[in-house]
Amino acid sequence: MSLLSYPFDFFHLFAGSGFFFLAISCLVIYFRKRHLRGLDLPWVYLSFFGFSQAAQEGLSMVADFAGETRFWMLARFVLSALSFLSLFEFFRRFRKRFPRGRYAGWIHLLLVVAVVAGCLVSSSWQERWIQLTFFMG
Repeated sequence: MSLLSYPFDFFHLFAGSGFFFLAISCLVIYFRKRHLRGLDLPWVYLSFFGFSQAAQEGLSMVADFAGETRFWMLARFVLSALSFLSLFEFFRRFRKRFPRGRYAGWIHLLLVVAVVAGCLVSSSWQERWIQLTFFMG
């Protein structure tokens, strides 16, 4: 058994690459925002989301290769929660910059609801990770 021997490994590779390119693009915009007018947004949060999702895809590929253990499930669960937290923070700050609704104050509550519901309903880390990923995605 080796890396990139199954078709699902290529899914993880291409999805992780897409998130990685998203993160790099956001970092470039973040460091060049002085020269780009109208793009004064919290790009670093979206960049962290991209990097953490890319790392999560890489961990999924390694976990498929090395065998699914509790450590891999916990690592992916925590990384997924942090990545969606940064995505929500990007959204919250975006909404503060362009105030047309009342979403900015309570957007983090969705993540807390997802984690608590996942812990109450499911019994394994794999089920919790899947529920969090599909609830937030």
